[in-house]
Amino acid sequence: MSKVYVVNKGGHDLHAALKYGELVYMSDGQVNRFALSTMYRQFAAVLNESSPDDLLLLTGLTNLCVVASACFAYKHGKVNWLLYKDGRYIQRTIVVSELMDRSSVQNSEHD
Repeated sequence: MSKVYVVNKGGHDLHAALKYGELVYMSDGQVNRFALSTMYRQFAAVLNESSPDDLLLLTGLTNLCVVASACFAYKHGKVNWLLYKDGRYIQRTIVVSELMDRSSVQNSEHD
């Protein structure tokens, strides 16, 4: 079963996210939102055990979500997000390598 990585253990009820997998909290409590290098090191260590099919639940500080997404994309070449929409969770995936390949092709066509 997949894991659902949650950037911070906060006050939100994430019970409904359990149907997507085991919740793994990447940080707990207050975080210095300007300490991006600290976030990166902490998240990289947690995501070391992740697999390409795991999900990243977007909640909390934007900085946490951005750093976690970058770590996940670097490790797996894609990011699987779990988003809360209209009272339920939905999945979205971006395959970074595909986007970069398309960008290169589009740029070369316009040169």
